[in-house]
Amino acid sequence: IESGLVKIPQLAVRDTTGAQIPGYFNIWNWVLPQLSPAEKGGKKASPKPEAILKYSHTPIAMLGGLWDKTRRDWEEEHARGERDARPPVFILVCKNTAIAKVLRDWIADGICPTGVPPLRLEALRNQPGAEVTIRVDSKVAQESDEGGAKNDQNRWMRYTLGTVGRLSWPRDPFGSEIRPDGFVELAQKLFAQDAPLHPPGRDVRCIVSVGMLTEGWDCNTVTHIVGLRPFMSQLLCEQVVGRALRRASYEPGPDGLMAEELAKVFGV
Repeated sequence: IESGLVKIPQLAVRDTTGAQIPGYFNIWNWVLPQLSPAEKGGKKASPKPEAILKYSHTPIAMLGGLWDKTRRDWEEEHARGERDARPPVFILVCKNTAIAKVLRDWIADGICPTGVPPLRLEALRNQPGAEVTIRVDSKVAQESDEGGAKNDQNRWMRYTLGTVGRLSWPRDPFGSEIRPDGFVELAQKLFAQDAPLHPPGRDVRCIVSVGMLTEGWDCNTVTHIVGLRPFMSQLLCEQVVGRALRRASYEPGPDGLMAEELAKVFGV
């Protein structure tokens, strides 16, 4: 961080409640005491996903607004020729698949549980033929680590996750695109013969994940992360924050120094 080789992580370190530990520093521990006994689901059950979102939608919307400002800034820089067309990526790390599903539906499709206002971030809403918000379960991430997937949808998600932040496929010395083995056949199987053959993760702006994204995942356009799960170890915190620390550019400026890049983190 001090050498400028990675992004600078910014954590939530102040709020207006006067609490010793800011509420958004650990969102999970901030939300749980606010839940009613019914929302907590009893001693052995998991908290209800809708209840978790009811109390956590404010910090998520707050960080989402910061992400949207970054997106607009990047688009302006792209229009001036100062940056490529890749969008910044927003990651939400959830405790389980039930919370991830409710969160993804709220962000991507505008499905609001009782007591939860709409997110109002159109840039993260999915449209027909344009999926910008995806949900990645731990099983898919594990299969990505192992290099295999057991069904077509998981295989396609593996291709999507592996190409987030990439505008195009690499090319061989003759200028032909180098696509993964089986990619074209799977695209045509799932989307017919006229399926687009660009990297499927090219336009992804938001990833709702369960569990960890692999350390080998090298997307360098992640700018904002929300943790919506318990973090019981320092190592897990470092791993999650680390997904946002790869720099998008290593080009020095006129002064010979690289410009600072930021990663804003809530709840980790």
